[in-house]
Amino acid sequence: MLLCYFLSFFYVVNVCYLVAIIYCLFFIVLYVFNINHLLQDTLLRNFLFLKLVIYL
Repeated sequence: MLLCYFLSFFYVVNVCYLVAIIYCLFFIVLYVFNINHLLQDTLLRNFLFLKLVIYL
């Protein structure tokens, strides 16, 4: 039972990291193409919030 819990926990963590990496790449692409500074600030704030959620 404990093993199943750990496996599901690691699966969720891996999914979160995958989402974070994709989100980060998306942000970098937007930054490179320099699209709308307001949009970038919002994405950066969301990304930082996402990292905070991951570390918690």
